[in-house]
Amino acid sequence: MIHGDARKVTGPEEKPEGLRRLSTSVKIRTGAPDDGDGPQAALGPWAGVPPLTGTRGTPVPDPAPPPGAAVPDHIARRAGTRHG
Repeated sequence: MIHGDARKVTGPEEKPEGLRRLSTSVKIRTGAPDDGDGPQAALGPWAGVPPLTGTRGTPVPDPAPPPGAAVPDHIARRAGTRHG
């Protein structure tokens, strides 16, 4: 979750800075939470790791192209594979 006020990035010099700020707020970790002795633990909420995966699903065609237009091979063969 990211908190703050969104605004349009207008200058090319702002883009790298915006990306840097966004990416430093996103943290990735592995393993169980380590907050057993923190103040939240006394409240008794659930803590854990949700089972999220990055698997590509079945391609969904745009309804605008002509019916019967085939999904390109390079997209179709990725269905069901892991992303990243």
